[in-house]
Amino acid sequence: MAGILEGVRVLDLTVWQQGPYASLLLADLGADVIHIEGPDAPDPSRGLVAAAPNGLNHYVESLNRGKRAITLDLKDERGREILHRLVGDADVFVSNLRLRSLRRLGADYETLVKHNPRLIYAHASGYGPQGPDADLPSMDLLGQARGGIMAASADADGTPRGLPSGVADQVGAISLAFGVMAALYHRERTGEGQEVFASLLGSQMAIQAFQISAVLFDGPRGVPASRNPSWRPYRASDGRWFALAMIDDSFWPGVCAVLDRPEWLTDERRSTLAARQANYEQVAAEMGAIFATRPAAHWVRLFSDADLLAAPVSSWDDVADDPQAAANGYVQSVAREDGGEPVRVVGPPVIFGKTPARVRGFAPEFDQHTEEVLLEAGYDWPALEALRRAGVIGVRVAG
Repeated sequence: MAGILEGVRVLDLTVWQQGPYASLLLADLGADVIHIEGPDAPDPSRGLVAAAPNGLNHYVESLNRGKRAITLDLKDERGREILHRLVGDADVFVSNLRLRSLRRLGADYETLVKHNPRLIYAHASGYGPQGPDADLPSMDLLGQARGGIMAASADADGTPRGLPSGVADQVGAISLAFGVMAALYHRERTGEGQEVFASLLGSQMAIQAFQISAVLFDGPRGVPASRNPSWRPYRASDGRWFALAMIDDSFWPGVCAVLDRPEWLTDERRSTLAARQANYEQVAAEMGAIFATRPAAHWVRLFSDADLLAAPVSSWDDVADDPQAAANGYVQSVAREDGGEPVRVVGPPVIFGKTPARVRGFAPEFDQHTEEVLLEAGYDWPALEALRRAGVIGVRVAG
């Protein structure tokens, strides 16, 4: 079954994580994504981690699966000519290189739009396209730092803590892919292409919108600590953790029933959220003592059976084997062309009823599809051989 972006071609001049994950999301939706790398400058993500025993690099696969890969020297005029020819037949151009670098490579919006006025030009950055820091380099950790997540996740002593998993890169990528989809819809209605921008800073602010809005509305307030004993994690008798997420008084009768503490409904220290907040340490300690008598799964099941909000605190190992994740395709098995054992991967986060997103194969090898893509663009074999001899395409070993 065709994906929702079947027939859409994306040129992907991206490196590391924010840009590549944005174009991967488009590939999962059926787009033909062509990842452009330099003949002697592969995407540095290829060398970040070692391959697993199955021969696959988990970092590369999680960012570049389902794409085609070509090499193209954009520092050479002939390479820029090839790019501009490819742009003529493309729908989307995605990059997270700095704007000054894109201008130098002839890959800026003003240049590319001359070759395709309908082009959607999508750019991911650290801090957005405007302002004094628009072209500063950045990475995920800096996005978390400047965007407020790091301070909000600080230890009790105030030491800032970054979140793992590239949360700034990944959310920035999702934001950019969302922008590309909206721009494609606009072009479908009007025929008009446009620039689309997303950034680490903007995406981190977006996922903290209500907290930052509180500052905008009410003034500086720091990072308030939660003092709701039914909105926090607890450790159970088996040493495992689970979390409760019941934010107001409407849940309290159910909590008291699960804990078999009906007297807490009328106790003035516990009967209202305000009272529980005022007596937070005592109430949380009492609840924690009860939870320490049985395993985490027992408590999660009791609360869930009572239609109350609880979930296990899962490690990455746990999430990988969560049957709920498998049932929804959040973890999928992908067959290998070499006949090896199928590989489980993280699947698309969005489910479509009629045009399903799906993992469309593994990440390409460096330079794997250069001839294929350029032949489709109208080049013949003698031309490709000449370009390869000149070092404009193909793998070029330094030195």
